[in-house]
Amino acid sequence: MNGVAAFHDIISGPFEAVGGVPEFWNEIKDNFSHEEIVEDWKQSGIRYRCDLFIKVLVFEPDEKLSLT
Repeated sequence: MNGVAAFHDIISGPFEAVGGVPEFWNEIKDNFSHEEIVEDWKQSGIRYRCDLFIKVLVFEPDEKLSLT
């Protein structure tokens, strides 16, 4: 069985706009099968559409996510 996690704000920008998401994503993304979908690199917000994810991360539910 697979699980899905979606991230937004994965593109570097002002900390007050994206927080630590870009750094966190860059730390973990190579550990998982993933696809990045960026509609507009200069976009200043997210459009809430079910068919468009800014980031999709697929992993096995029994995998342990290590942040170190």
